[in-house]
Amino acid sequence: MDKIHEHLIKFKCNTRSM
Repeated sequence: MDKIHEHLIKFKCNTRSM
């Protein structure tokens, strides 16, 4: 579950950067 959470956070960060 931790891996999935990390992926989601990274994705959110990436989207915010865009």
